[in-house]
Amino acid sequence: MRSRKALSLAYLLVLLLGVSPAAAIDTPSERVLYRDGHGERYLLDGQWLFRADPEDRGRAERWQDQQDSAGWTQTTVPHAWNAGDDTPESQRGGVAWYRKDFKLAPGKRGGSWRIRFESVNYRATVWLNGRLLGTHEGAQVPFELPASALSRNGANRLVVRVDSRRSDRDVPPLTESPVTGLPGGGWWNYGGILREVYLRRYDDVDLESLRVRPLLDGSRRTARVLITARLRNDPGGRRSVRVRGTFGGRSWRTRAVSIPSGRTREVTATLTLRNPRLWSPSRPYLYTVTARVTRGSRVLSRWRLRTGVRSIEVNDRGRVLLNGRPITFRGASLHEDHPSVGSALTPRLRRRLFAQLRALNANITRAHYPLHPEFYELADRHGIMIWDQVPVYRIREPLLTSLVRRKGLRLLEAMIRRDWNHPSVLAWSVGNELPRNIGPNQNRYLRDALARIERLDPTRLSAIDIAGYPSVRMRPQYRQFDALGVNSYFGWYPGPVGSVLNREVLGPYLDQLHEYYGRQALFVTEFGAEANREGPVDEKGTYAFQTEFMKYHLGEYDKRPWVNGAIAWLLQDFKVRPGWDGYNRKPSPPYNKKGLVDQHFNRKPAFDDVARLFARAIRRGARRSAAARSGYDDMAIAPIADLARAEFQPDRIRLLAIFRTLDLGEKALMSGQFRHLDDPDAEIEPYADRRVVLEEAPYPHTTWTPVAETVTDQEGYFFFSRRISANTRFRARSVDPPLVVSEEPIVRVRVSVGLNARPARVRAGRSVTFSGVLNPPHAGMTILIQHQDERGRWRTVSRTRSRVRSGGLGEFKRRLRLRSPGRHLFRVRAAGDADHLPGISRPVAVTVVPRRR
Repeated sequence: MRSRKALSLAYLLVLLLGVSPAAAIDTPSERVLYRDGHGERYLLDGQWLFRADPEDRGRAERWQDQQDSAGWTQTTVPHAWNAGDDTPESQRGGVAWYRKDFKLAPGKRGGSWRIRFESVNYRATVWLNGRLLGTHEGAQVPFELPASALSRNGANRLVVRVDSRRSDRDVPPLTESPVTGLPGGGWWNYGGILREVYLRRYDDVDLESLRVRPLLDGSRRTARVLITARLRNDPGGRRSVRVRGTFGGRSWRTRAVSIPSGRTREVTATLTLRNPRLWSPSRPYLYTVTARVTRGSRVLSRWRLRTGVRSIEVNDRGRVLLNGRPITFRGASLHEDHPSVGSALTPRLRRRLFAQLRALNANITRAHYPLHPEFYELADRHGIMIWDQVPVYRIREPLLTSLVRRKGLRLLEAMIRRDWNHPSVLAWSVGNELPRNIGPNQNRYLRDALARIERLDPTRLSAIDIAGYPSVRMRPQYRQFDALGVNSYFGWYPGPVGSVLNREVLGPYLDQLHEYYGRQALFVTEFGAEANREGPVDEKGTYAFQTEFMKYHLGEYDKRPWVNGAIAWLLQDFKVRPGWDGYNRKPSPPYNKKGLVDQHFNRKPAFDDVARLFARAIRRGARRSAAARSGYDDMAIAPIADLARAEFQPDRIRLLAIFRTLDLGEKALMSGQFRHLDDPDAEIEPYADRRVVLEEAPYPHTTWTPVAETVTDQEGYFFFSRRISANTRFRARSVDPPLVVSEEPIVRVRVSVGLNARPARVRAGRSVTFSGVLNPPHAGMTILIQHQDERGRWRTVSRTRSRVRSGGLGEFKRRLRLRSPGRHLFRVRAAGDADHLPGISRPVAVTVVPRRR
């Protein structure tokens, strides 16, 4: 009561003085919340005004011209107006207005000015002193507008209309669930000016962008630094300028350039560093770079940044090399989200979130969108690399129209241009979990995105993130990328027909990915399980289940050194959408509870175990050499049925052979679902706790033999594993109700082939003996010895036939004379028979040295 009276007295006092209580006029100070970038940035902080517009009538009533403050309330920026509002209407978005009254400081009223917004969600319309400056669409990337209506001596009124309503044709999309009617989306739709706003000053010629690209040579003893400055000349006449600066204390400068009125030009400079200090997660050394545009002795604009010298590449075995050495990555993704402020994080909250990442022993992080610039500066300083991604998230093929593709490409370019000086950026990811069946629209987007990366910055990894489903065949489009991220939820979500419900599938799936994409750098970009309560280890949603889940997954990744990195989903709990359950039997909507830290920064029990395993994997990775590349890259994989097109039947068992081709000795893994459907418009009713029998028949025969039995779970899912030695047909049959039978997928088995080459090092003109064994034993099978050419293609160079030894093992042997010096890769292809597919050995290397002279 006392505080309310005090506020009323203050309000009355201000009215008596003739000034509205909500119309304070601030003078922006030369202050920034992140350091890298333009000089002379003035933070528009302090008091702002806010006005909700639920009926969207502000434009018609011209709120941008309003002189008084009636209807406005005080706020601060950054600001998310729906923080704390978990209703469906909050997720759908709305319209609101922001206003800032300010004046320039004395002595800072000359020159040219621009207004910079770091992030507005989703559409922004900006006026200054009643004049429209421009519009922008898309959050998490900055945009600037010329302050053409700026008053140099008097008060200024900046007004921003923000529209956070999104549709399925925006990036990211927002959709309505056809079942619940609730709005969807991968994260909460916070509306507002979500990051800070600056005034930016320069004189006549603006240093619009500065790109510093260190190129490290093979010896890593010399680096050539390319510095590119993009200059924009204001209207008012042609101007001749030069760009000068320093790199780690060494001076550089460009040639003089004459820029026509109202035009832009790019100028470059080159600097050579001898014995540079390299940036890496273990030693994140940074060089300070300065730049200034000069006209005679007059400085027109400035730039300052810190960057590092390092190289990123992928070898022919799919290992990421940082500064020429393989490196293992472990980390966690994050969202900018907090219960008190939504995604409008304060510097203190950002640093607290980053401190949790460091405590996890992470050396990599990721988000679904470009993070606040301060995250990148913290990552540069502390040696945490970033998987940088645009929010092209789960957009269906029909919606990837030319308009939506252009929006995605604009966001990609804005992200690259903003972040290209940060040594912590490892990859440019162009999207997440796009449709598994790549249609023409997605194909065009991927092609254009790769071309955009190649033009702007090919020194990082081009990447795409996909949902990890083992029923998806190899996609040639993914082979165009340097890196492939897979979201791995084996043992948590069911996936198509329960194909990822059993965690036993994880290891074979990773091996299959490596066969498909042996030259791409494979990362696990998501893995995790929800945890919001105490409980038994076998109950989903408990802390014990999450801990065991994370240990199992990390153990599988640690076994495979060609899995370059594993990024947990995620560091901290965040809001997703109304009604979210996340496959947790006791959910906490709208929160996704897969975080290792809850929304209030409290660590869950899994945190310490994951931190320990991260540290161990990174240490081991530093000592472990790159693993050999798989030899199955050209094998034909049996097609998988398009399960999405299968029609529902009143009682139906769906059975999926998760892997349709196996090496001899591997397990056949089957998953399925048993369900009931009364009519085409009814919801699916799963049969829980029902007995299902697995039957098999040697292909092509149809004599069925029961081999295993199980019981469906609460969702009607079931799982079988079976070790087979030849091509086999499977089906599932119900016991109650009886005589419901599934489709009959075929699992084919490849001949197992081993290969040795002796000696592994010879002089040119000498012979090498290639020998090996077949399993199961075969006599008279055709054996092709193949050599990999300089383009990575396998060519047959000799052939022989197998025989069976007295001990029952199949074997082969062939001598070849090698003449060309160099390191050569060979493999063997066995032809197969009626019961087995052709088999291919792992590659072996032979080094041929020149003859003595």
